[in-house]
Amino acid sequence: MKRSKEKIAEALRHAHHALLRDLRRLQDVARPGSDVTLIELRTLLSETYTHLCEHFRWEEQDGYLDELDEAEPRFQRVVQELGEEHRELRRTLDDLHGDTILASTVDPALLANIRNWIDRLRRHEARENSLVEDAVTSDLASAD
Repeated sequence: MKRSKEKIAEALRHAHHALLRDLRRLQDVARPGSDVTLIELRTLLSETYTHLCEHFRWEEQDGYLDELDEAEPRFQRVVQELGEEHRELRRTLDDLHGDTILASTVDPALLANIRNWIDRLRRHEARENSLVEDAVTSDLASAD
């Protein structure tokens, strides 16, 4: 049975806020010259991974991406690409966490990789927002 749209929207909103909070913290500690410790970085990357997975789960499972994929055939390719990006973003974040486990110090290259990952996630989120805007605009136009 599908969950109510309101519950899904609320869960997604909660997951989104948690992820945004993590991204702000990550961006702050990944800046050049940061004095973040490996333990702090590992912990933050682990928390971010948990929130990222929750965020993506709510988008995919009975969420708006799942709904668009089922209801709008013209969006299927973009929805599929976004799902692939979800998998890649999760994998890359997991790899970054693994890098902190293998590292003996926080080096500038690791911090740069984290900043690059944040940029990729933000571009991904912008693509999702554009898809939703296209779908809403399309719905409004067909309602007229």
